[in-house]
Amino acid sequence: MGRKQLFNTFITILTRFGSKGINFVVFALIARGLTPAEMSDYGFIFTTTLMIATVFDVGIRNSVAYYIGRDEKNSELYATATVNIFSVLSFICALSSIACVVAWENNKDLLLLAGVAVNAVSLLFIRMGQGVLIGKGQIAKFNQSELYPRVTLIFLTVLAYFLYNLNLEICVFILAFSNMTGAALLFKLGRFKLNFSIAGATEYYKILIGRGFLFMIGVVMMLLTKQASFFVIDYYDGGEVSGAFYASRRLTEVLTEVGLAVSVVLFSQNVRTSDVKASVASASYYTKFSFSLFMFLTALALPLAKFIVPIALGHQYASHVYLFQIILIGTLIGTLWTIVYPTVSAISSPITVCKIFLPNLVLSICISLVAHYFYGPNGVAWGFIVSNTVLSLSFLSYFKCQHGQTLRSFLIPSSSEVIAIFQNKKIRNKDE
Repeated sequence: MGRKQLFNTFITILTRFGSKGINFVVFALIARGLTPAEMSDYGFIFTTTLMIATVFDVGIRNSVAYYIGRDEKNSELYATATVNIFSVLSFICALSSIACVVAWENNKDLLLLAGVAVNAVSLLFIRMGQGVLIGKGQIAKFNQSELYPRVTLIFLTVLAYFLYNLNLEICVFILAFSNMTGAALLFKLGRFKLNFSIAGATEYYKILIGRGFLFMIGVVMMLLTKQASFFVIDYYDGGEVSGAFYASRRLTEVLTEVGLAVSVVLFSQNVRTSDVKASVASASYYTKFSFSLFMFLTALALPLAKFIVPIALGHQYASHVYLFQIILIGTLIGTLWTIVYPTVSAISSPITVCKIFLPNLVLSICISLVAHYFYGPNGVAWGFIVSNTVLSLSFLSYFKCQHGQTLRSFLIPSSSEVIAIFQNKKIRNKDE
């Protein structure tokens, strides 16, 4: 692995943990400030606005990274085309997010709906703009765009928590304002311009949306597969139960930040290289070490869950320790496909990703519905484990069938690989 890739991975991991540390504090305060029923509504808004932003992103995040990575000399034209597309789609994105919240939650609070719209549009630009940075390999700027809104978020949340009583409207408004400031910073970092008169603009729009639309279908399938269990519980149980499920899953996702950091760096690296063999080797190498770390953290967290849940979320969630433990196992297994999914997007066609996600989406919905009917919310959590297991095996099977990689090569580091890491560390220390 190259030094630059290792350095970018390390810095991105630190940024992810910094961001997640901030998110954890914010989340803990929100969990204490909101009732479980309000937490359910907050979870729905958080999840839905992200999904809507992903839909109206039309896959530009991935496609612009892909094309800039392979045609960097025209990167500014791709970037400008991206901003132009955003300016057209942002209004529809805002209206759609409002419509979803009104239809599902039957909430017509104007302040809340304004926050929902601003949050969705801000997330839309962040998704699109970060694609440009990833394509250029500007991971440092990407990390800044990730961290800045989190800093704003924790500052405003702490302020509101101690000066006011947190409620759903305030929490959504703070989230929206934080992402809006993040979008503004990203606009400055990327030096984006709005210019509808760029030469050959129509051609850029066609290729970005053409490939991006297929990417978008895959990403939406991914999000739906990931969120199917929550939507089933929210629909049938609502209130305290879905709030507890959402809170528990968000808490387990603290462990996945290393995986997300690794996946971002791998995607940025792989869209800028035509060496598929090297891309597969990188994905295999980083996945096995990350997964080993996750297994260690999960092994620590499972027996300590009865302390972690009330400390992190508050005593109102203490009765949901078992639910947290089940979801934690599902999250651990899900980190496998979380890491390798962007690599598959970079080295193969978007249709390949859709073919993997479509049957898994259907399976996830069916398992969640059947499990809830027979076993209730805990059954859905067990279904979360099953669906993540099948999805992870589906992605790993792709690498086995298409690139000859064994399942073990993604799961367990060999003794020689572990020894090599320590030997390299000794060599570096000696050189210093």
